[in-house]
Amino acid sequence: MTEPIDPLPRDVLDAIQRGDRVEAIKLVRERTGLGLKEAKDRIERERKGNGAVSGRAWSTVLPPAASAALQRGDKIEAIRILREETGVELKDAKQAIDAIALRTQTERPVLAPGEVPRSRSLSLWLIALAIVVGIVTYLAFPRT
Repeated sequence: MTEPIDPLPRDVLDAIQRGDRVEAIKLVRERTGLGLKEAKDRIERERKGNGAVSGRAWSTVLPPAASAALQRGDKIEAIRILREETGVELKDAKQAIDAIALRTQTERPVLAPGEVPRSRSLSLWLIALAIVVGIVTYLAFPRT
């Protein structure tokens, strides 16, 4: 059976944090249908920080409250919310938030302080105006 790529449920993460590996393995087996070895391996990877919950996994799925905090520019709050709602370790949550912030920063143009974003429609209007002036000039002053 293939292993799930979804993050572990909160109660499983709580069992891992308590150090109750047997309970965590039992819960994973009940919820996912994994065999004993696969469930044990999944728990061990999570304990070592190599589970499916990583910065890459959260680059597309972020709790709405964490996303809102990140949009406000409050990275620390976004990390706190991500950890509370998913049980992700601090290191993984920080990596995820940093990766998302970097991606959204590069998607938006970087403006100098006080600079107004340029509109592409203005340049299109200027090109259209130049074409119209050229046509009117050509028609108004025919070649002889």
